[in-house]
Amino acid sequence: LSCKKSVEIPTIQRSLMYWEGYEDFALGRTTYRELPASENALACMNCSTPTCICKNRINISERMRYAHTIFV
Repeated sequence: LSCKKSVEIPTIQRSLMYWEGYEDFALGRTTYRELPASENALACMNCSTPTCICKNRINISERMRYAHTIFV
């Protein structure tokens, strides 16, 4: 899974896992905030045509926007 805007999808998904799976918001936020601004999910906020397609039908762009909203 890759993003044409260089969003670091696996790390952001891991950040969400720390929060949602392990209930460790601080670790999720810290992991997310360690990403360079060029790789965080800010680019997803205005993505009108998502280019990240998940074979498991997870709406990746929605998950990225959610992560950016809660961790910033």
